Amino acid sequence: MMALLLRKSRGLGRSARGQDVPPLRDRGIVLAAFVLTVLRQRELNGKTTCLRDLHILLEIKQPEALRVVHLLEREGMVRIGEEFVDRFAAPVSLCLALREDFDRLVGPDIVA
Repeated sequence: MMALLLRKSRGLGRSARGQDVPPLRDRGIVLAAFVLTVLRQRELNGKTTCLRDLHILLEIKQPEALRVVHLLEREGMVRIGEEFVDRFAAPVSLCLALREDFDRLVGPDIVA
């Protein structure tokens, strides 16, 4: 999982417009791996996940969840759906290419 995230995140810390954004370091890259793993497991179980779910499941502050997911979205790893009233109710899902990478590298189920 970490190898996949590191390979996909070589450009993490740069926005599409070339502006510097806070990179994922130390705890952040581990947290990003947890976010991706939680998303994949929930998708395999047919569940949708919103930003608030990540905050609760990973026991992190909402702004921290938003920051990590936003950086992952910038890198094309996840997609944040639209939610106009409450941004923490916005659905988050893995992008198709990353989902295919997961399936190829670790099979259909991470946890037995």
